Amino acid sequence: MVLLSAIGIVAVAPYRPWTDLVVGGAVLAAVDAATAGTVAAVYPAGVPVSVGAFLAAAPTLVLTAASAVFARTFAGLAERVQIRAGSYSVERAERDGITASVQQDRSTILARDVAPFFAELRTRASISDADRERARAIADGIRQVMVAEADRTWLEYAVRVSGDAAATVHDPDGLAAAMDADQRTVVRTFVRALLHAATVDPAGVRVTVAPVGGLAPGLGADGPALRATTRPRVAMTFDVAVADSDVGIHRTFDPYFAVLRVTFPDTDVAVRPSSLTLRFSYDQH
Repeated sequence: MVLLSAIGIVAVAPYRPWTDLVVGGAVLAAVDAATAGTVAAVYPAGVPVSVGAFLAAAPTLVLTAASAVFARTFAGLAERVQIRAGSYSVERAERDGITASVQQDRSTILARDVAPFFAELRTRASISDADRERARAIADGIRQVMVAEADRTWLEYAVRVSGDAAATVHDPDGLAAAMDADQRTVVRTFVRALLHAATVDPAGVRVTVAPVGGLAPGLGADGPALRATTRPRVAMTFDVAVADSDVGIHRTFDPYFAVLRVTFPDTDVAVRPSSLTLRFSYDQH
């Protein structure tokens, strides 16, 4: 009973607030002490009743204290990530991302193609067929940029604004748009943290979005399981090259993994030295 109560407190530590752990651990320790004291009184074994009761309660008390510290630290880290995510709203991120991207593309076209072309035309007495062809080519380039902007998803804007164009987003069907507002906020916050990390080179970041089968995470009779669903699902995968050890990667990104697991219950994280792979799925809304 002593071992079960002590291990049970540790097992539930990731899922309960630290106050619940302290109360539950104290109650279990009291039960252990009372039971062991009663046994020592009824069946004397040369050990004082108080010592037997203390030895029975000690493992639960020690592991309760450790579990409470872990739960409080874990909750604090997750709360800080959620606050940072909430401070950067979806609407603001969409607006900032689109504006920055459009301004950058427009400025590039104007400085590289349009302005020099108009400067040349001002010095000429007449416009030739070659000038018309060049004007047509510039117009086609502008049209292609506008089409690309229309097809670009919020995730591609988030990657461009948060990091660098070197990061790759493979979402040919635009399935990132299937996320709801809360999911976008969490993913956007993770993207910002990932691309701003000193150990991450944006060129080594690849995000893949693709449809998956009709299975969703759920809770079965034996614990976490996959349940069948008729709603189509989408999987998002991050493959990241990180110039750090596996311990360093966990230290940097564990708070974000915690929030992702709350938002996407089937989140799967594979961490190796110099490599991070993260995958989760969501329903199409």
